[in-house]
Amino acid sequence: MLKLVDRNAGERAQLTSDVATLSVRLAQANFNIAKLQREIERYKADISLAIQLLQCKPDSFVSQKVSSLPIDIQSKVSAYMRLETNSHSDSECSNSGVGVATTASYKVLPASDSPPPSACPFPPTAMVYSMRGIGRC
Repeated sequence: MLKLVDRNAGERAQLTSDVATLSVRLAQANFNIAKLQREIERYKADISLAIQLLQCKPDSFVSQKVSSLPIDIQSKVSAYMRLETNSHSDSECSNSGVGVATTASYKVLPASDSPPPSACPFPPTAMVYSMRGIGRC
C-alpha cells in the first residue's frame, strides 16, 4: 500500500510540474498573440492611411525606380515582377474553346487637375494598384 501511495505522490508531483510548465508556456503564447494583434492593427492603420493618401493626392508621390533601390531589394522586386508577369500572362493568355487568346480589359482613369476635396470620396479599398504590365502575352 505504501508503494502505491509513493508512486501516486510521485506522479502527482510530476503532473503538477507539467501543469506549471504548460501554464507558463500558455501565458507566454497569450502575450505573444496579444503583441502580434497590436502590431497587425498598427499595420492596418498604416496601410489604410497610405491608401487614403494615394487616392486623394496621387500626384504628390513620386514612383520609386527599381534602380534606385538597394541591391537586395532590387532582386526581390525583380523576382516578384517576374512571378507576377508569369502568373498574369498564364491567366490572361489561356486559350478559349475556339483557339483565340483571351485578354482582360483594363481602364485607365484620368487624374483630375482640380484640388481634391477635404474628405476622400472613396473608401480605402475602392482602388487597387497593380505593378503588372497591361495586355502582355
